[in-house]
Amino acid sequence: SGMSSTEEEAVTNDNVHRLWKRKYHRHPKPDTHAPTKPSSAYVMFSNDIRAELKQQNKSFTDLAKIIGDRWKNISANEKEIYELGAQKAKELYAKQVDAYQQTESFQCYQKYLSEFKSQNEVAARPIKQI
Repeated sequence: SGMSSTEEEAVTNDNVHRLWKRKYHRHPKPDTHAPTKPSSAYVMFSNDIRAELKQQNKSFTDLAKIIGDRWKNISANEKEIYELGAQKAKELYAKQVDAYQQTESFQCYQKYLSEFKSQNEVAARPIKQI
C-alpha cells in the first residue's frame, strides 16, 4: 500500500479512538431543596488545618501533603473527636432527609427525575438501520 507504517498506525489509532470515545451522558439537575450531605471526619479536620495555615499562603498540593501527614499522625483521642462530630452530623442529616422526603418539593423532584430518565432513555437509544 502507498502508506508508510506510521501512517497506517495513525489511521488505526484514529479508528480505535473513535470506537472508544466516550459519549456525553446527560445528568439531572441536583435537588436544591434537599439537605446537604455532612462532611466526613477527615474533611472537618482538613478545614480546621486549612484555617490554621491560611496566612502562610501555601499551594493546594503543599496543603494537601501537610494535612494528610497530620491526619496520619494525629492522636487517637483527637481523631475520635472529629469522628464523633462527623457521626453526629450524619445522624442529623438522616433526620433531615427523612423530614425532607415528606415534603412536596421532594415529590416534585422525584417526578422531575422520572420524566428526565424517560426522556433521556429515548434520546440514548441507537437508531436502527434498515
